[in-house]
Amino acid sequence: MLVQRTTAKEQARRLIAAALPESFLRRHRSVVVENHLNMVRPTVGRPAIDAGTLAAILNSDIVDRMFRCINGSVAVSAYELEALPLPAVDDLAEVAALVARGAARDDIERALAPLYLGSRR
Repeated sequence: MLVQRTTAKEQARRLIAAALPESFLRRHRSVVVENHLNMVRPTVGRPAIDAGTLAAILNSDIVDRMFRCINGSVAVSAYELEALPLPAVDDLAEVAALVARGAARDDIERALAPLYLGSRR
């Protein structure tokens, strides 16, 4: 997954993430990433959630607002990404299913809200 490392003050969001398709990596076997991007890689062979789901979580408004609480600059560091609280993997089945079927961003936001805000829907 790639995350924009440097943003502009004018940008609506600080966190902008995109999954790097596994098919692309298999086909080309490597990738070159320029220095304005963070590359987020799994630390285990089979991650509990896929990169698309993680990118959708990072691209959500609620996680962007949390990120802004721990970061006062336009830079996005690996340290701050690691500090972000993420929902428990067991709670992400609905979000992962929405991402897998290409659901609208608003639907993903609604599924994430109770994971961060409690049972409100």
